[in-house]
Amino acid sequence: MKNSILFTLITISMAACQKDKSGNTTLVAPTPQIKTYSIGTSDVTYSYDTQGRLLTRISVIGNWKYVYTYSTNSVKEDYYTGAIITGTKNIDLNADGFLTKELRTFPATGNYQTNYTYTANKQIATIVSSNSLNTNTNIQTNFYTGTTLDSSHLTYSYNTDKYRYIYTYYTDKTNSIGNKNSGRLFYPEDANFPLKQVKYIFSPANIQIDDYTYSFDSQNRITKRTITTAGSSTPSVNDITYY
Repeated sequence: MKNSILFTLITISMAACQKDKSGNTTLVAPTPQIKTYSIGTSDVTYSYDTQGRLLTRISVIGNWKYVYTYSTNSVKEDYYTGAIITGTKNIDLNADGFLTKELRTFPATGNYQTNYTYTANKQIATIVSSNSLNTNTNIQTNFYTGTTLDSSHLTYSYNTDKYRYIYTYYTDKTNSIGNKNSGRLFYPEDANFPLKQVKYIFSPANIQIDDYTYSFDSQNRITKRTITTAGSSTPSVNDITYY
């Protein structure tokens, strides 16, 4: 009984409060913040500022880290290998705080630029990628039902390839590993649900299907994500912990 009461008090103290239009106060569950996210044999550790914005992503085993610095209308991302900055990304933001341009600078390989446009629902409509090495561009056009990403079409300036990606989701679950959960608040969410399947259509005869399955904790947060590619015997597995 005491443990039950203590759990209730802790839950209430961790939740945020807000008032509805009638002036009534309601409890709002806090956004889960990812603490570690495994990539292969390496755990990547995330840290945040008091606004929930991502400050660092660090892999001790991989000997790399990303460091984020925020200004009014921009974000700077520095990539370190050991103690040396080996890449920098400068991100421009719009009035909603979402990215409109990324300029990635790598001393060894040149500059890469990505521009973003948005729908009326403030979802990413197009992504146009280019680089300083040539005049090639890639264009991704996204299609939504409401604010849920249904499919993406990719075209290229340097060939006639047209790729299509189709997304389906577990609509009975809440996504706890989205952009907001990793502090990347300058990216909008593609969907509020976890991915169930992605079908990559490269040509009528070349289709790849990735199936997603998850494990959840008692708070319905994703603790494991497994991606299985049809025809492959080795799935990709990510383990996730939270603050």
